[in-house]
Amino acid sequence: MCNNRSLAVRLFARPWAVIALGFFVSCTIIQANPSPEKDAGRVEPLKKSAKAEPFFDTDTILRMLADFDQRSIGNKLEIAVGSFNYENTDLQSSFSALLSQEIEVGLAQSGKVNVVSRKGLADMQGNGVLSSHKILEPDATIQKESPTGVKAILRGRFYPSANGVKVDAELAWLESGRVKKTHLDIPAGKVMGRMGGDTSASKSSVNYAIQPQNIQQSLDNVKQIVTDRFEKIPKDFPVEIFTADGKRAYVAGESIRFRVRSAEDCHITVLCHQSDGQSVVLFPNRWCRDTLVHANETIEIPGTGNHFKMKIGPPFGSDVVEVIACSQDSEIHKKIAQNQTATDDQHPFQIVTRGIIVEGIDSALADQKSSGASACRWGQDHIIISTFP
Repeated sequence: MCNNRSLAVRLFARPWAVIALGFFVSCTIIQANPSPEKDAGRVEPLKKSAKAEPFFDTDTILRMLADFDQRSIGNKLEIAVGSFNYENTDLQSSFSALLSQEIEVGLAQSGKVNVVSRKGLADMQGNGVLSSHKILEPDATIQKESPTGVKAILRGRFYPSANGVKVDAELAWLESGRVKKTHLDIPAGKVMGRMGGDTSASKSSVNYAIQPQNIQQSLDNVKQIVTDRFEKIPKDFPVEIFTADGKRAYVAGESIRFRVRSAEDCHITVLCHQSDGQSVVLFPNRWCRDTLVHANETIEIPGTGNHFKMKIGPPFGSDVVEVIACSQDSEIHKKIAQNQTATDDQHPFQIVTRGIIVEGIDSALADQKSSGASACRWGQDHIIISTFP
């Protein structure tokens, strides 16, 4: 398996070859061992003066915490900020990233809690400490657990309102599974001021500013992939895909890596279903062709030692990144692996039609059913990645 511990194949290619690949617009090929990017994948700090008014009422959240947790002074609660999604969707926007960052900063500056970073959460999940990235999503059911390092998740949704933006926040307490809800109102002037727009903008301008990119196209993409197709694949064992830095919203130019973790030995393929209708095979790829993943081992795509990296670029919107896992080397995995020879240094990732993927899955499941095979087990998971300029 090609992961961050080893590199099976050395790439001999022109330096700095740029590969156009949908939202992974520039997969930069590096000849030598690259030095880690400083703060890769991090949204830059907000440029505001120290005297700026708070973006929201931090005390409201602290009161919610106090209702859940009565502890002695000096023993701070560990809290993490999860996803803030646009209205009743799974999509995020630049406002999602802005809101999460503001909340993290506000809570940290209060001095009353320890704020766990999203990367810290991703590391917990990669180590098997946190059960699932799904608990970061609003409305997700909380299974009672007591992970070391985090006790509560703050997550929610935001909506345009008559006076600006309304945030419906929910605090999920992991040990008890309880969820407490509240709402925060943010005036339009503050929203637009933070986003670099006209502070006297109209309601429609505020709504447009906080929307995800290419919203209708993105919603259609998610419905086609998640609602209409995912139920085809059995869920015999848990497998998860999540980002290495724990985020779901990215700005152009940021690097992105994915992590996959399975409860059983399996063969995997990772697909990016872009909002523009293309589906790209991220794994296996030109550099990593061994599809086997061992149980409870977390692998990265690309691994930190691999000689390529993926960066965010157009088309912007919300894409579905999916992992399909099978206990055996199934027909769908074989077909994708066989077609890998058609790639080259300038086009290292396969672009496949969604029909081929569906046909491959249907064929694999039909073969299994007709042969009466019982040993073949399946797993599937997805994550929605939202991008913006």
